[in-house]
Amino acid sequence: GVPIISSTDVVRLGETKDHIPVYMDKQAWQADGVILVNRIKPHTDFSSPQGLESGLMKMSVIGLGNNAQAELMHDHGVRGLRDILPEAAGIVLGTGKVLCGIGIVENGRDETAIIRVIPSEEIAEREPALLAQATQFMPKLPVNDTDVLIVDEIGKDISGTGMDTNIIGRIGILGQVEPQQPRIKYIIASDLTSASHGNALGIGLADFTTRRLFEKIDFTVMNQNVLTSTFIRRGMIPLVLENTRACLEAALRCNWGVSPKQARIVRIPNTLHLEYMYVSEELRDEVSSMSHFELVTGDLAMEFDDRGELRKFETNA
Repeated sequence: GVPIISSTDVVRLGETKDHIPVYMDKQAWQADGVILVNRIKPHTDFSSPQGLESGLMKMSVIGLGNNAQAELMHDHGVRGLRDILPEAAGIVLGTGKVLCGIGIVENGRDETAIIRVIPSEEIAEREPALLAQATQFMPKLPVNDTDVLIVDEIGKDISGTGMDTNIIGRIGILGQVEPQQPRIKYIIASDLTSASHGNALGIGLADFTTRRLFEKIDFTVMNQNVLTSTFIRRGMIPLVLENTRACLEAALRCNWGVSPKQARIVRIPNTLHLEYMYVSEELRDEVSSMSHFELVTGDLAMEFDDRGELRKFETNA
């Protein structure tokens, strides 16, 4: 029976020392109190020495401040998110309007592992420890050197960047140093989730994509998201080929000096669900010897349907 009230109207709370206005959603400001709820996880744009990345502090600014605040923070690129946002969050929390925050940390299977209710005055102090736990829980690819990574689907419901940059080792932001690992020569983005509603932000982090994904893109929606973030490389279109088979053939063709049978190939459903994955024969012994991985099925052919798309991602587990 509780109404859902949505509005982009904001009220001004003050400004940072750099004279950047700090806003709060008008409906939230008029409420008796605000409870912040968000996942605490490594950010896809930067690493923070303060231990404040994607979490309650971010939600107090980017979430409560609506599009007006999001644009102001992104106007300063990574500096706005990493360095200015904590100061703005301090102003929001200092109003006393926020009663508490509920921080959620997930494990490597996209399941809730930790829930912490934190008084507003303790959020800045306690969030870094939860971020450290989230980082420890985060899954990763089994090897640091991969010739071809096939990602069955990207999407906004998978990651804010379509593919989690922490998983693929690509950030795609002007001036930001790329991660040293994992090192992936070529990434194939095969499809777009229906829950993305045409927003294929993150497609620019791939090297090859399919016609079916390209034709699902709503450029009005995606471009608005890309321009709000100002990280334009993530919206650039990679080489578009007819299907996933053609993308794989192209990637292997460009894999200098490595025969297709020797190629180190990994296939994942997306960057959020990494409990199961396929690896090529070249990687099988290396991966199966790792104590934290289990070989759950024997040899499988790379099967394509009559459209040249890989058959549905399945396991025997």
